Amino acid sequence: MNGSVTATLHAQGSGPLNFKTVNGGVTLSVPKDLNADLHAETVNGSIETDFPITVSGRISRRELDGRIGQGGRRLHVETVNGSIRLRAL
Repeated sequence: MNGSVTATLHAQGSGPLNFKTVNGGVTLSVPKDLNADLHAETVNGSIETDFPITVSGRISRRELDGRIGQGGRRLHVETVNGSIRLRAL
């Protein structure tokens, strides 16, 4: 709930991944060849990514739905008061 989330994934997988906090940012470091369907959402923050993303729907400063690579595994990232950063390893 209160605090930042920092995670590093070193391998591909198939199951959904969910990262959520209320008061803090979320920083994910993932393989540069990641294939995922991304939903990222923040109320008071920004969304930054190292990956090219094929966007689904409209583009918003606070919400992003899209495909990374070939898509596949569901990646859900959410915070209220903080930024979201998706970094390539």
